[in-house]
Amino acid sequence: MKKQLFMGGLVIGSLLALAPDVHGFTKITIDDFTLVPDKNPLDITGGRDIGNGVDPVSPKSNTTIGPETSIIGGERELTFERLFSRRETSIGTVTIDNSELVIDNPSNYNSRTTILWNGTDANPLNADLSEQDFFTIQVPQTDEVPFNLSLTVVDNENNTSTVTRPGRDIEGNVNIFFEEFDLVNFKTGTIQSIALIIEGENNDGFDATITFVSSEPIPESSALLGLCAFAGLGILSKKVMPK
Repeated sequence: MKKQLFMGGLVIGSLLALAPDVHGFTKITIDDFTLVPDKNPLDITGGRDIGNGVDPVSPKSNTTIGPETSIIGGERELTFERLFSRRETSIGTVTIDNSELVIDNPSNYNSRTTILWNGTDANPLNADLSEQDFFTIQVPQTDEVPFNLSLTVVDNENNTSTVTRPGRDIEGNVNIFFEEFDLVNFKTGTIQSIALIIEGENNDGFDATITFVSSEPIPESSALLGLCAFAGLGILSKKVMPK
């Protein structure tokens, strides 16, 4: 169903976008979606009607390899799955274009999009995020159809943890601190994979746009006292903690 898109972006620690450059803060690009895969868009249609839905169909996927300045670990794997479709002719799509990942679902349709960053076969991801502090997901919701957004992280000891922001909690800036991933230690280990999963809360046909993924630390309060006053943020243990 064509609707006004959720215009948003996933950022890890995006507070600095609101503040002057502060010496010593290093930004890590996870994905800027400037690299377009060969199989683009991914779309799923067809299937045999079985009452209120259709038989499951195989997911579709593509892989994009490029410089680590655009994709962390040098590789992005994108998978699109249909979870529900009332009509045999309905088509859902996920597209990367103009530095955006765009999910488009028709009415009475639901899907799951998974974006996986885990490096290449020759060079698996071994990301050091020990100087980083949190994920910020920017999703200003402009549509009544909600979706769930999850982040799954695996560390070098194969500990896996997932944090989900369900339904209508996805609105505006959603902050997920590393400490919420209870089984993963970002400060002493390295990260072997990061996955972003987006799926509808119901079968009404959600649309979403993700514009970029990056990583930054929380700025020290001494550098951002003016930002705290402007944004109404609290200060916790010498660091600015977003709401």
